[in-house]
Amino acid sequence: MSNNLNFQLITPDKVIMSDIVDMVMVPGFEGYFGVLPNHMDMISTLRPGLIEIFKDSLEKPIKSFFVEKGFAEIDQEGCVLLVEKVYPFEDLTLEFVQEYLTETMKKINASKDTREKEILDYKLKAINEMQRLCID
Repeated sequence: MSNNLNFQLITPDKVIMSDIVDMVMVPGFEGYFGVLPNHMDMISTLRPGLIEIFKDSLEKPIKSFFVEKGFAEIDQEGCVLLVEKVYPFEDLTLEFVQEYLTETMKKINASKDTREKEILDYKLKAINEMQRLCID
């Protein structure tokens, strides 16, 4: 049994982070959950929320990212998060969120495709969560 957790955060374009960490907090579909070394094997979908990475201390994360959606694959050795889009939390501002909201609303209003509107509606939920986190 290892006391280390291999962590990877991956988008379709690149590996955002790959490190040995102590714990990762993940926005799972049914709520946030923590991943520690030797965690039971599981796969979970991710909902819009904050990924927090802890190393050397469980008091304050070394890095935080906002994710819109994705998947978590966890086993006793590590945690791999496969995400569509990720934003460093320190880069999120209310101005950015407002611009993102305006752009998304324009797309919703212009769309005639039901499936596209469903995808954009989900994006609105992510934007609302982004905004909530920026205000807190």
